[in-house]
Amino acid sequence: MKNYIHSIAVLTFAAFLTSCGGDKKETVALNETPVSVTVGTVQGDNNSPFLTASGKIQADNSANLSTRMMGFVDKIYVNVGDKVTKDQLLISINNADLQAKLAQVNASITEATAAYKNAEKDYQRFQNLFAENSASQKELDDMTARFEMAKARLEAANQMKNEVNAQFAYVNIRAPFSGIVT
Repeated sequence: MKNYIHSIAVLTFAAFLTSCGGDKKETVALNETPVSVTVGTVQGDNNSPFLTASGKIQADNSANLSTRMMGFVDKIYVNVGDKVTKDQLLISINNADLQAKLAQVNASITEATAAYKNAEKDYQRFQNLFAENSASQKELDDMTARFEMAKARLEAANQMKNEVNAQFAYVNIRAPFSGIVT
């Protein structure tokens, strides 16, 4: 039986070989013209509306602000992130000591003005007395010196007032240019 199965397998295999093989070759004729093709490389395209980049952001103008006046901050008018315009008030410093000094200077001016007016009247009297030979040259010289000192004290008091008024400019910190507080 084994020979019988073996014989059938060999005959089947031989039949298969004869049916597949042959000298005749078929050719297919194509009458179509070839299509022109352009070959390119594939590139990835990210159509995302966001762009990721690294870099450094730097402001055109930057300023560190300070004041000549020592004192406590009275009020802060802006916060970090606020937009400011040039010369906008940012911070005010407590100026109670300057107010007191100004009052003192004004009192000095009042006192110096009174002393000046009195010395001026005395000087004019002594000039008249000297012209009538009722006062000596020394008395006139002393009165002239007193008048000039009173005049100088009044001028010094006025200059002191100018100095105190100039210091008031430093109790407020203002924006040097328009921008954003950081």
